[in-house]
Amino acid sequence: MIHTGGPRVLEAMQDALGLKQSDAQLSWDSLSRIGNLSSASVLMVLEDSVKNHRPAPGTLGVLLAMGPGFCSEMLLLRW
Repeated sequence: MIHTGGPRVLEAMQDALGLKQSDAQLSWDSLSRIGNLSSASVLMVLEDSVKNHRPAPGTLGVLLAMGPGFCSEMLLLRW
């Protein structure tokens, strides 16, 4: 789950982490549907994941958010 800071942010994160667009699809969908809500955007992606795309128990994931200037929050998740 990646902060939806805009297409360039999502593309840069995908490139840096070696992800395909489909790996960040929930973030792309949230960007299209809601837009960029600063670092809180990632909570919308988390909500969508919990409600509609819950990974299998034990699956690992990473939640990434960025704020103004440059601050970064990362959280390792185990479902």
